[in-house]
Amino acid sequence: MASKRSIWSKNFILLMAGDALLFMVYNMQVPVLPLYGKSLGMSASQIGLFVGAIMFAAMVVRLFSDRLLHYFKKKTLLIAGVLLYLAASVCYPLFTAFAPLIAFRLLNGIGHGLGTTYFATAAADELPLNRMGEGIGYFGISSMFSASIAPLVALPIAQKISFNAFFLTCILILILAMGMLAFIKPKVKPVVATKKTRLAGIQKDFFAPIAADLLSGFDSKRGAVLHCTICRNPPRSRYCLVLLYRRHCGCCFTANRGKSL
Repeated sequence: MASKRSIWSKNFILLMAGDALLFMVYNMQVPVLPLYGKSLGMSASQIGLFVGAIMFAAMVVRLFSDRLLHYFKKKTLLIAGVLLYLAASVCYPLFTAFAPLIAFRLLNGIGHGLGTTYFATAAADELPLNRMGEGIGYFGISSMFSASIAPLVALPIAQKISFNAFFLTCILILILAMGMLAFIKPKVKPVVATKKTRLAGIQKDFFAPIAADLLSGFDSKRGAVLHCTICRNPPRSRYCLVLLYRRHCGCCFTANRGKSL
């Protein structure tokens, strides 16, 4: 019987709220930044470049989203994304020259790419598999809702008060999003025994490769292990023990050491 575990965990709610706030700031800036650029004397083409640069930077960052996970945790990347967003929002009213504003918009795009990518993937990690579609649906609704009300909030502030008040509002919303991230606790995943952990007690001299083993059991052209250098049997996989441990397969290792894998 399928599990009925609730999708409304603390982490999922915080991630959904943080993503909604990030999307709200983005959609607040879309209608206001052209007005801000016009007030600074930008031409139509400059305004288009100023507003659209964020998507170029976000697209480039997303190309490396998988590789970044090899070096950083998702929460770290989320915090970095929101901080970059926050830094850009602070700098917009402080600089009026076109070149610095483009640089800050690109910085904003890096934060946007990191934030929108890892908010979604982190939220998916919190959902049970049998309710993934339902959870992602609610997650998307929250983003669309915040996007729909963002212009209604942004334009009156920018037009009736000031651009500085608008940017201050964006900063406060991003600080709130950062606060959401502070309360997220990473899930503790059960430790799964792997070949590496099971072999932690192997004697040090066992790891020293032997030239004859390397030459006899490895096909240098294909980059694949052909057979065990003791029993001549093929390994269990291309990335089996034979790649690191004297190119012996699991059965020979067990026989020689008297330990099960």
